[in-house]
Amino acid sequence: GAKRIGFKNSNEDLLVTAAENPDGSIATIIFNQGDEPRTIELSLGEKSTQLQIGGEALQTIVIKS
Repeated sequence: GAKRIGFKNSNEDLLVTAAENPDGSIATIIFNQGDEPRTIELSLGEKSTQLQIGGEALQTIVIKS
């Protein structure tokens, strides 16, 4: 099954976990506990992207290998 991997999270309003799947993809689950939307930066190696998560929202992001 999937194996949990390390991550950095500097925002107290966000609960985050991440795992590497057997196929090499990375699954990240983010919960914004705050009322306001947040713009977050998701980085993996040298690549990064910004995305927005709504207030009190749960978002799953899968990065294919």
